[in-house]
Amino acid sequence: MRCFRCLVLFVSLAVALGEQGYCSPSSHAKSGYASWYSTDDQEGTKTASGVPLDDEKMTAAHPSLPFGSLVRVTNLETSQTVVVEIIDRGPYVRKKRWRVIDLTQAAFEKIAPLERGVVPIRIEVIVYAAIPKTRNRQI
Repeated sequence: MRCFRCLVLFVSLAVALGEQGYCSPSSHAKSGYASWYSTDDQEGTKTASGVPLDDEKMTAAHPSLPFGSLVRVTNLETSQTVVVEIIDRGPYVRKKRWRVIDLTQAAFEKIAPLERGVVPIRIEVIVYAAIPKTRNRQI
């Protein structure tokens, strides 16, 4: 009986958190285009989260997802996927609202050649980070 009460409590908590948006990653699926960005010769440039940008890491910039969220990015043309951590804000292209995420070079190369520049994608949140990550942490 005690296990049943714990289960009911757990399910109730999960439902309550889901209604608040903390446990509903599937509601954060979106289609659009992905582009890539780089530090060029400025390796270690700080991102909006305070984490140094590294072109070789599987990370990305998104305008609104919490830092630390994990996102699966699927190329709609090839079905190739990559999982990235959100550590930055962007893309910042006003007239191109169809761009929904900026990937590091290494992450973009997992789903398309860099020469493509942008590719049609679908993003799905795997882990929605409800608690903000601390600044200046290392990945």
